[in-house]
Amino acid sequence: MEQKSGEIQEIDAPGKPDYPMVKVADVPKEDGAGNPSTEISRGGGQEGNPEGSEGGQGGSQADGSGEDRTKTASGKDAQDAALDLEDAFEQAAYFVDRVYENHGGNALVSPLSLNFALGLAAEGASGKTAEELYGYLGNSDYGNFAREYMEYADSLTREADTEYELFEGNYSFQYNIANSIWTDQSRKLTEEYRQAAQDLFHAEVDSLDFHGKPAQSVKRINSWCEEKTKGLIPEILSADCISEDLAAILVNTVYFESPWVERWILEDHTFTGLDGETSEQEMLSDTLSVYYENEHATAFGKSYFNGFEFIGILPKEEGDFQVSDLDLKSLLDAKETTYDVRAIMPKLDYESATAPLEIVGLLKEQGVRLPFDGDDAEFDRMMETELYISDIIQKCKIELDEEGTRAAAVTAMMMDVLCAVVQPKEVKEVYLDRPFAFLIYDNTKGEIVFVGKVTTIK
Repeated sequence: MEQKSGEIQEIDAPGKPDYPMVKVADVPKEDGAGNPSTEISRGGGQEGNPEGSEGGQGGSQADGSGEDRTKTASGKDAQDAALDLEDAFEQAAYFVDRVYENHGGNALVSPLSLNFALGLAAEGASGKTAEELYGYLGNSDYGNFAREYMEYADSLTREADTEYELFEGNYSFQYNIANSIWTDQSRKLTEEYRQAAQDLFHAEVDSLDFHGKPAQSVKRINSWCEEKTKGLIPEILSADCISEDLAAILVNTVYFESPWVERWILEDHTFTGLDGETSEQEMLSDTLSVYYENEHATAFGKSYFNGFEFIGILPKEEGDFQVSDLDLKSLLDAKETTYDVRAIMPKLDYESATAPLEIVGLLKEQGVRLPFDGDDAEFDRMMETELYISDIIQKCKIELDEEGTRAAAVTAMMMDVLCAVVQPKEVKEVYLDRPFAFLIYDNTKGEIVFVGKVTTIK
């Protein structure tokens, strides 16, 4: 089974509840008392920031102020109308835009890692909670997609081990996805959920003493993440992630490493930052054959091994920009191979992390609310106690040079108990020497693995 980006699929899965698929914006609205109503708004999204929000719901919730997590993560104060994001490209662009808006600098997120964590949680959900999660994921049988995609990733890595044993330089090909579930020793997963998590997500399951030994618990989970990301992300949790109501932590990691099919050439070039400051850099240069252009941006494609591609995207207008305004889907649909494309870009080495409740806020803006509602969330297939998602955090890092790329992501989800030829070609130029965006894209399966925005080079 292949999941197409942004395409909603319905798959018959014997023995699993049948959740009707809805667009992200088609979730039940809440009445004045905060209770879901039976009316469903078809295409009821709105453009820009929701009315009455200052920079959107996620911005107001991502301040790390430490207010009561049950109240803050509840969906009761969410706006009535959800953003109407049509496909995975729009979801990915919105994700990186919100992280950039809240933090500035360079942003990097992994839609794939977030989706795996949400899919792992959805496997333990029921009712309208499951419906909202699967609606966002665009696949009512995400567990089977996850299993098949992980097997696909493993096969690429195994194939690389045998066919590309002598990669030149410092990079090999690796594409590793890992999942784990960490429960407090006083809590127990249902056998049904444990089996599904292990079978579909290949999840490792372990029990820790969150409340008696919080420091040791955090260290154990961080060490697991460091191992799975080959040292790129040594820490995702801090001690304050262990709340008194914490029952479980669901974790996904994604690690990507590949040399370029053809190395870049090094040359000196000037990069102009968002503030107008210029700096002379040793940058990467090549003449390529893959070119993209729509009315908002131009882009080049440069190949990694096994069907992966780096897509460097240059907005047509100078200055700051939103990735959402670049229309990524139409840009990738406009692929051309009839040009010589002169490409220049800087080396990259940076990390990006979300703030507490930031991802919760942006998901609620897109209509995913019940999973975060301490009163109404339904995760009864996960544990025989009332659970809700109190927070989701993500950290990503990328290292990119003339030889290849390493990139990693960790997404951690906190589950709390209810407290309660030959003819000369036309030449195109895409010089990433001012603020730009990029994707690491799985062409074979149509998955956006990473999306980033670069505004400064240090």
